[in-house]
Amino acid sequence: MYDVSGIEALADALVFNGSLNSLDLSRNNIGPEGAEALTVALTPNAAGLCNRSLDTLDVRGNAITGEAAEQLAKAVLEHPSMKVFNTIAMQDVKNDQLTQLDLRKADVGIPGVVVLSKLLVFNGSLNTVNLSYNFIGDEGAKALAVALTPNMEGVFNRFLNTLDISGNNIGPDGAKALAVALTPNEDGVFNESLNTLNLDRNQLCGVDGDGDGTSDASGIKALANALASNKSLNTLNLADNNIGPDEAKALALALTPNQEGVFNTSLNTLILSGNEIGPEGAKALAAALTPNEKGMFNTSLNTLNLKYNDVGDEGEAAVQEVVKKHPNVATFNLKI
Repeated sequence: MYDVSGIEALADALVFNGSLNSLDLSRNNIGPEGAEALTVALTPNAAGLCNRSLDTLDVRGNAITGEAAEQLAKAVLEHPSMKVFNTIAMQDVKNDQLTQLDLRKADVGIPGVVVLSKLLVFNGSLNTVNLSYNFIGDEGAKALAVALTPNMEGVFNRFLNTLDISGNNIGPDGAKALAVALTPNEDGVFNESLNTLNLDRNQLCGVDGDGDGTSDASGIKALANALASNKSLNTLNLADNNIGPDEAKALALALTPNQEGVFNTSLNTLILSGNEIGPEGAKALAAALTPNEKGMFNTSLNTLNLKYNDVGDEGEAAVQEVVKKHPNVATFNLKI
């Protein structure tokens, strides 16, 4: 039976402790209630009392989500001494001392990704962040998207160029949030620094690797719509996301000139391996590389990975034929 009294007692003691500087509470199933107790201990009360000695706190693997995660992240960010939270080197990120941050398989949790996202908004040095296999889900993806999206004051991260969030159980809602960050707002402002986005092995179509879940094309279609107007992204990895023919057609549409001649001209690498686009999806992508009646077509794409998609002889022939006639045929990297 869950009993919060232990963590509450520890949190009460923390308020008056002035010597403890490192606390590891990882994998103790403290949950949201335990996180709330820690938040109270780290936040000044009416008398101004709170813990001020901790500089390292680890609460990974405790199923802390939602409002509890947000409030704990806020308390951690405002704490006067905190340097490391859930293995994230907060102080180094805050002081622009890192250019790369590798947190793959670090299990940073929702509180960790919220802390990192809020630091990213003002960070001016990180160009690469790897958060692969942290299972942050839609909630974590949304937090990262906020950091990459201009707010009301036009403030957002303008330095990150590579983000790897593969293997994170991100679904359609997370994909839609990321699409907003890639789409120009009403003032034409959008994230122009991000050029590599790895979403490999997620659940962008609502279905996991075992086929469980409900198919939902809205996330991929949102990303496709963002691509049509995005002018900075050059590498997009959507491998192993149960993408079907309809989603492939939406992506192809983003790469194809519309009636106004608008289409994506920045993407040069699209990885769709391990999906289910079939012959129809392959033919749609081939059409994006084919000149229209005005002679317009996509010439920026030069790497296309369609392996393990059951495209069949018909789909493979369509793509192979187009690539043979493509102006970049000498350098075009096709995997099918």
